Amino acid sequence: MKNLTSCIIVLGIIIIPSIVKAENFQTKVAEIATQEWKDFAVGTQYKNGIIVRNKKDVTQLEKNPLEYEKCQIVNKYWGSVSQKDTCLWKSQITEWDNSPWSAAFVSYIFGKAGAGNRFKYSPSHSTYIRDSVKNKSTPNYPFKSYEISKAKPEVGDLICAPRKPNIPMSYEDINKKNSFNSHCDIVVNVNANNIEAIGGNVGDSVAKTIIPLDSKGYLFVEDRLWRPWFTIIKNNL
Repeated sequence: MKNLTSCIIVLGIIIIPSIVKAENFQTKVAEIATQEWKDFAVGTQYKNGIIVRNKKDVTQLEKNPLEYEKCQIVNKYWGSVSQKDTCLWKSQITEWDNSPWSAAFVSYIFGKAGAGNRFKYSPSHSTYIRDSVKNKSTPNYPFKSYEISKAKPEVGDLICAPRKPNIPMSYEDINKKNSFNSHCDIVVNVNANNIEAIGGNVGDSVAKTIIPLDSKGYLFVEDRLWRPWFTIIKNNL
């Protein structure tokens, strides 16, 4: 991100305009995801936003699902994939649990950031994961998928893992299936030893996950504390 300034001389007077903030698409994606993360926690005990570091944290969140309380917010995400009124209440908990909304969350963020028709909006992560693999060799295609050992996560990227860790998924498996159960989070910050990624339907909420990196800045091939990540979608829009 750069700060741009310029000076204009009018009748011998130097006019210095206010600083203009230059923002790229990746930063915008991260900023919108972060705002949604903050908004989801408003009025809850998680005043500064929900943060998880491992499966134990997620299990704790699932004991008192916030998605019921935040039904209208979740419906907003569903609207991005043309599904209305999907939010179901506690009396219909079985149906609710069969409707994961993490891909709807990602679709909402990318749509609001201005991806237009260049992103494959879908209620299933596998739609845009397969698209990013299919077009990996297409010049100038904005979203390309890589093995986690071959690309470092950056702000605005998507990192993906199987929805159920006990059902293995590898990068090579992507094109072998028309669809598959998965989960993707949006990278919003990269630190020296970890990244911060925000996702929907994480412990039935919008949560920020702190994910460790190896000494070279890559995701671990097998993160025993969290998810077995199998691909990273680079965001070059």
